[in-house]
Amino acid sequence: MIKDKNQEIRDKAEALLKKFFASWPFNQLPDDYGLDFFITVAENTLILEKYNFLIQLKGSESISYKKEHFAFTMDVKHLISYLKIPIPILLVIYDVNTEVGYWINVQRYCRKILNIESPKWIEQKTKDLHIPLENRLTAISLIRQEIIESTNENMRLYVENMKWPEGYESIKDNPEEIKKVIDKSEIENIKRRIHTSILYFRINKLREMQDQFFEIYKLKRKDKHHLQATLAIMTTSNIFTEKLSTFISLANEGLKLSKEIGEQTYEKVFIFFLYYYKSFDLIVKNQIPNFLKRLELKKDRNKINDFIKLLWESDNIVLNDLLKEYSNKMILILKDLIESKLIFEYHTLNLHLLQTEVYMNSILVNFIDKDIFSRILESSEDFIELQVKLSEILGVLDTHLHTILLVGGYYNSYKLEKAKEYYEKGLKIAKEKGHHYYIEKFNYNIKHLNDPPVEPLKLDDVKRIPLSQTIKTLKLFKSPYLDSITDSELKKAYEIALDDLDPLVILKSCKNCIVSYYPSIYGQAEGLYSMGIKQIGCIKKKKILESSNLKSLFIVLQKELCKDCEFNEPRDESFDPPTSIIDSMFLRMIGLG
Repeated sequence: MIKDKNQEIRDKAEALLKKFFASWPFNQLPDDYGLDFFITVAENTLILEKYNFLIQLKGSESISYKKEHFAFTMDVKHLISYLKIPIPILLVIYDVNTEVGYWINVQRYCRKILNIESPKWIEQKTKDLHIPLENRLTAISLIRQEIIESTNENMRLYVENMKWPEGYESIKDNPEEIKKVIDKSEIENIKRRIHTSILYFRINKLREMQDQFFEIYKLKRKDKHHLQATLAIMTTSNIFTEKLSTFISLANEGLKLSKEIGEQTYEKVFIFFLYYYKSFDLIVKNQIPNFLKRLELKKDRNKINDFIKLLWESDNIVLNDLLKEYSNKMILILKDLIESKLIFEYHTLNLHLLQTEVYMNSILVNFIDKDIFSRILESSEDFIELQVKLSEILGVLDTHLHTILLVGGYYNSYKLEKAKEYYEKGLKIAKEKGHHYYIEKFNYNIKHLNDPPVEPLKLDDVKRIPLSQTIKTLKLFKSPYLDSITDSELKKAYEIALDDLDPLVILKSCKNCIVSYYPSIYGQAEGLYSMGIKQIGCIKKKKILESSNLKSLFIVLQKELCKDCEFNEPRDESFDPPTSIIDSMFLRMIGLG
């Protein structure tokens, strides 16, 4: 029997494919499947069962090559059906004339190329796919990397769009009802908890959202699910109000498990966060407060004696060296991720750096010459705009909206019209998708876009006013803001800060006691110097205690240092020094340390 021409081409194409994937489990599918092969990834004879993919094989002897690609026409209905399949699908084209095979990941091509360049492609009957000439079937390691990355990407998207079992469709948009039916197998429960957390987030119930991650975390599984839950808890918690030690502990835990189970991408991410948290700690507790304090004291150089100057300069050298070291470590990880084509992970980590920069800018804009400040920020605009384009290509709604919000915040410091443009763009998308969390965020930012900048507390302006009067005024102006805070943890931190404004009880307890404030970035932005780290020192015993809660710190001081103290010298009850004592105690605390 003589084979027809098409069958000969088919046989040659299959022979090439089987030879290329000879070391991987290779299964041919029946003709009525619409796809040709089901393959499982293997590495060093070890079968990676969780990484499977499908192949549609086509042969041609009339390929028209361009400079960097060639076009291959496919029915749109097939492309749409491929997007509904949760595992990767490769289209392999075999050139009969050159006996070379080329490949493309169909799902990724649709999401990252067609969705951007031709948004209405699904309305067409056919579509030309541009197959890059560099995608030759030559290195199986490249295919392995592509399938692993694509599988992880598909899992993320599939969970968001997952089909619920019969009977659940009526409640899939009601997170409270979903919680009642989470009693299936552990893995299925984890998928549903992730979906539920997304729903809670989009209706602006952040505590309930986090509860879902904690439930997954409490399972203590030694697998990727635990790593996902750990990262989710870290990235959805407020770094400006939570204890930094909690974040560092979670990052160390995630890093340890990543190494144990061989999850190299997660290992890199957790290493990044460890350096990120260490940098954040240095910036908030040292760099920003010291920078602002120096600007305040520049007006009167007599306040800084040579000893204090030496301490500051030495500390600044060490601080900058550490920040540079941590920054270089983070940059290396970002570079590694982008080279590995882990674009989602690269982009997400960049957003954390951008978030810190936005908060820093909101503080520093009040102290630096506007022209200089604008030129500094303008130099990074290309990179900032790139983040928006990346989030559009990735096509993950929450990430895209978060990117727009942060980019708007970046421009908020020096280009209000540009900030408004991004806020309105984000608001439009959030309304279309019914995302209440971001609707509220964008509405708030648009409403307050033209508010005058918050002037941080300048001690020189009030140095002659009695401290009690300054405290009373601050409480009068800051207390009403409590009612507008929806985040329970932030509200608690704000209440503690209002209580900690007054150090007079501590100062009256002994003449040898001094109190110093190191406001967080949020505290600086709010002009609330008591929101952040506080220190109590004894100038006789040369001891310093530190905490974010001044009242609790005073209790510890009385137990550990003041009990039966021979240096105890209580002040008079009428003691009410000028507000400038906050300034002078800060300097004395530096010398004491």
